[in-house]
Amino acid sequence: MAAISKPHTRLIWREIVLVVLEVILVIGAGAGGIALMARPESGLGMGVSSLSKSPFPNFLIPGIILFVANSLLPLAVVAVTLMRVRWSCLGHVAVGAALFMWIVVEMIWITYNWLQPAFGLMAVLILGLAIWNWTRRSRGGAPA
Repeated sequence: MAAISKPHTRLIWREIVLVVLEVILVIGAGAGGIALMARPESGLGMGVSSLSKSPFPNFLIPGIILFVANSLLPLAVVAVTLMRVRWSCLGHVAVGAALFMWIVVEMIWITYNWLQPAFGLMAVLILGLAIWNWTRRSRGGAPA
């Protein structure tokens, strides 16, 4: 119980934006990860040949990584944010970093897709808001 902190009862605007972005990520990455795991040979229409620069023979492992890192992790962070757990701000940083790393690696290994810059922008927004929120809280500043 010591980890739960309720200095204020409502989420501040940065936390609301982070939660909304992460819920969108949970839905998109969850659907993508499940689809890749369910049909690892098709890769959502990309085909296994698009993995030629990667160490993976099919999309099963990338699907698992996508689902865990970009769906389960943000879902857990959203939950602890809504429960007002003190370290949830670090969870948002982890979500932004995981998404950013996923996009960078994906752009190296797989051909260009319009979703990459869209989710790349989402990663930058999550990271920026999360770091801003974290630094304000760690300095003891007002949460607003």
